[in-house]
Amino acid sequence: MSADFNADGKPDFVVTTPAHGCVASGPAYGDQGPPVDFIVSTAGGYKAFDGFMGWMAPAMIVRRGDRDVLDLPGGFNGRCGIVTKVTWGWTGGAIDVVERRNDHGQLVDREGCAQPAAGGGATAASPIEAGFYSSPATYGDCAEAIRQQFFYYWDGSHIEALGGNRYRITFRGIEEAKVVFNEQIVTVNSRTSVTDEYGARWTHCPASQVSRSARQELELE
Repeated sequence: MSADFNADGKPDFVVTTPAHGCVASGPAYGDQGPPVDFIVSTAGGYKAFDGFMGWMAPAMIVRRGDRDVLDLPGGFNGRCGIVTKVTWGWTGGAIDVVERRNDHGQLVDREGCAQPAAGGGATAASPIEAGFYSSPATYGDCAEAIRQQFFYYWDGSHIEALGGNRYRITFRGIEEAKVVFNEQIVTVNSRTSVTDEYGARWTHCPASQVSRSARQELELE
């Protein structure tokens, strides 16, 4: 099935391969359904993103504003209740879950716990500034940390509240000269500072300390 998830005007695709292409005498996945993945056009060509296990129908792809999303019927039991709909869409750098809702239409987290609405496709109100983050305590300042490729970038589009001041955030970074997406659980110290699960403190970098080459490496330009 085709769609336009990142609003670039080029077709993107939702694909499924029952049994991963292997011949079998019966259904390989039962009620769960086969693997569903996404192929999305980017400035560097088409890229594949892992999706979910489930059954697909064209009606699940719906238009929101200038782009498409995929509404997956849920029914997942969480700590606070049932998640009845999981919406997959473009986060600015990847295809991922952009929101979950319960049977009352309220925004919830993966445990079915209600959370405040947010704009820009985020799954929780943004408690920190979008942009580059580095660890000045390790390298002295943001510019040096970025030069050493010891940094993360957050575009402000995918964040999940876990309770208190803890959040799950998908950061973009560089590993072995490749752009990667890392999901991290952080504790928010302020609008410009977070601490990761290992105790390292990450600080928001002023734009003046972010080189153009760093932005180009992350495919931001």
